[in-house]
Amino acid sequence: MQSLVTLLHGMPWGWNLWTVVSLLSDVLALLTAPSILLRRRGQPLPALGWLLAVFALPLLGAGWWWLVGRSRLERRRRRRRAARVNLCAAVPGVDDGRLECCEPSGEAGAPPWRGCSDVRLVVDGEEVYAALDELIAAAVSSLEVMFYIWRDDATGRRFRDHLAARAAEGVVVRVLVDAVGSAGLPRSFWWPLEEAGGHVAQFQPPRLLRRGFDLNFRNHRKLVVCDATAAWVGGLNIGEEHLGAWHDMGVVLSGGGVVDLREVFLDDWFFATGDAGLAAPHAAGSGRARAPGNPEDLSPARVRALASGPDELDNSTRAWLFDHIGLAMSRVWVLTPYFAPDPAMLEALTGAARRGLDVRVVLPASGYTLGDRIACLASRSFWEPLLRVGARLHLYRDGFSHAKAVLIDEVAYVGSANLDERSLRLNFELGVVVEGGRFVDDLEATLERDFASARELDVAIAKSSPAERLLSSAAHLFSPLL
Repeated sequence: MQSLVTLLHGMPWGWNLWTVVSLLSDVLALLTAPSILLRRRGQPLPALGWLLAVFALPLLGAGWWWLVGRSRLERRRRRRRAARVNLCAAVPGVDDGRLECCEPSGEAGAPPWRGCSDVRLVVDGEEVYAALDELIAAAVSSLEVMFYIWRDDATGRRFRDHLAARAAEGVVVRVLVDAVGSAGLPRSFWWPLEEAGGHVAQFQPPRLLRRGFDLNFRNHRKLVVCDATAAWVGGLNIGEEHLGAWHDMGVVLSGGGVVDLREVFLDDWFFATGDAGLAAPHAAGSGRARAPGNPEDLSPARVRALASGPDELDNSTRAWLFDHIGLAMSRVWVLTPYFAPDPAMLEALTGAARRGLDVRVVLPASGYTLGDRIACLASRSFWEPLLRVGARLHLYRDGFSHAKAVLIDEVAYVGSANLDERSLRLNFELGVVVEGGRFVDDLEATLERDFASARELDVAIAKSSPAERLLSSAAHLFSPLL
């Protein structure tokens, strides 16, 4: 290395090491620019943000672009569709129109409405984890579990051991975790479950020396399916932080709506493992499982599974939100921890408020991690446009609010998707749309309690101090780059 430095210092025309590094940085920036222009086609603001970052700080900006910014969307779509075609061919009963592979055009279709015998809202960590324990304990033949984050802590180990005990009793247990979201887990963490006969897989682990390396296209879905007849879907992960001052929610259901949720798991499992044998249905427990909880708290409703991801030509979660906000007649209530809507979604929300609808958004008052705090700062840039047209914004103060729920007129969404560009463009997300029954009333009551306990904002508060506005504007610069 010293000889190289000596050689560079001895080069003609006054060249030295700094000159060479600067030149290489400029060349790297120039080579990166075409990729940005092509990948962010039709998105001028994100493209401009990336170009400014790359030319201002070539090594950092270009490195970050090639690491997480470049989507490689078409190649990912082709891989995903090919896996779905193989799944439909390998597993009897799957190719019935519910998965995208069954549509020759490759465009995702809206899943059908399903009648569910039981649908129940579960709120906050203790209630959600109790429901998950009941589902795991009730399984007769199979348990299919999918989470973005699984912590190596007391809660994570407890659920792992519960699943291992069921696997040892002969229940087929499959666990799928996102490789980036659960990156802190040592491989040995899963040994007790695997030794008991369970199966564990990672979703798209990054590999530095392969073309597929990036940190995008994460599986942000959270799902537990018991015997293909009862399920939980929602926003919580598995970890100690979800207990205590952490607000979140999910849906427990049984009946017809579970079939579509299970096929989402099968799709993701097959994509991650290529294992069609494990994807085969296990019907021994069919019809035995029931959504856990007090029967008096359960009610029938119509349910539609809403799975979306970057493999779709038109993100179905974003399309559902945009269409229903535009068609809303009375109210649009939103509970989300990360609020950075794209311009069209922001216009849909402000348009609903201008029409005189009851538009309310509940956001966390502070972040749980550094990333959360940056997201909270970035969301401030969207406060004033909403407040000026009559929307109401609330800051949740009783801990960190991580719940993702939307109530539009008398139709509810609860799931894993945030109202930001990452959830609605780059992540695989899953939720359910519920119509009818007591569920909508229960969600309405929960949101009203959140409104009452939160701090309501006004335009004067939204303007805040010059220093806060400066920080918010700086944080907002990251939103189009995510």
